[in-house]
Amino acid sequence: MSKLNNDASIYVQKMLDFYKISSLADLSKIINVSPPAITNWRKFDYVNAIRKKCKELGIYETIFEEEASYFQKRLYDKKNPPQLPTIDFMKDIDLGTQMIFSTIYKQLKTEEEKEAFRLYIFNFPLQNLTKEDNSN
Repeated sequence: MSKLNNDASIYVQKMLDFYKISSLADLSKIINVSPPAITNWRKFDYVNAIRKKCKELGIYETIFEEEASYFQKRLYDKKNPPQLPTIDFMKDIDLGTQMIFSTIYKQLKTEEEKEAFRLYIFNFPLQNLTKEDNSN
């Protein structure tokens, strides 16, 4: 069964608009894809094939602008970062210590370094901090 109003049809139409043409035959010549392939993109909603071709042609951001814009805003918007759930145990750690942990953690590049840091903190010898100084 053919889908007439699906995402693939919308993206094919955006490609037609981008090249300022109206026929699939013209689009097929411009992007070097057979007309039956373009028809199948629309018929079977092959959005990934359209994405791949748009990337090859260098028009991905234009054709998929809403999608790219959405992800850029959600992932990279420093003014409105995503809200994370409050972690109750963090309220017991003073801000200075949180900043130290954050600074160190940001410098760790690999998952192995992050895991080593977690293990170091977990195994930190607390007796060194609580030991009374008896040298007087």
